[in-house]
Amino acid sequence: MTQATVMNCVATAPIRVFLADDHQSVLWGLEKLIESASPAMELAGKASSRAGVLELIGEARPDVMLLDFDLGEQQDGSSLITELRQRHNQKVIVLTGMRDEDVPQQVVLAGAYGFVHKSEPAKVILDAIRHVHGGQLWLKSGAMSRALAVLGMQQRSGKSPDTSGIASLTVTEKRIVSTVLEHKGAPNKVIASALHISVHTLRNHLASIYSKLDLHHRLDLVLYVQQRKQSGAEL
Repeated sequence: MTQATVMNCVATAPIRVFLADDHQSVLWGLEKLIESASPAMELAGKASSRAGVLELIGEARPDVMLLDFDLGEQQDGSSLITELRQRHNQKVIVLTGMRDEDVPQQVVLAGAYGFVHKSEPAKVILDAIRHVHGGQLWLKSGAMSRALAVLGMQQRSGKSPDTSGIASLTVTEKRIVSTVLEHKGAPNKVIASALHISVHTLRNHLASIYSKLDLHHRLDLVLYVQQRKQSGAEL
């Protein structure tokens, strides 16, 4: 197999989706939805409880997880989202029937990449999966603004941004950070095009940047740089 063939296979690999919901009928419907999106998506696994998620997620290694916020248990999904992010760097989209306006903000603060109400059309769920897999957040603008405001207040009340991480960035990585800030909310392909590099190369650079700055995704990066600017520090 040639290198070009290998790269093409990687580029067209299906998005592996893990489903977690305590209602079997909902799980069945979501499974059929993922199957309907084949070959672009495939089912990586499913669970109906918190214990089931933690038992299966390591072996399943999905690209994206659709997670019911409460799973019918007393604990809400926030602690589970945080655990999945810390232990597996898992991209989670929260699915819920709750109408509480604070929930989207809460799940983002816990580390989720997106929030979708169960009343949304199937197309919205599939679009959310594609966007989150591509490194974007999936939130309505109002919820995003509230989450950013809370995160900003949390960071301002903490210690000043560390300078050692920024100092370790290469010239190319600093240019990528600046371009990400310039194109907030844009898909990775737009940022890659602006930098004249491939999406795959961009993702590799972002992974290196996140590692050096102890961050997890683009929202973290945006807030990190904004905090540095507020403190008068240069990139």
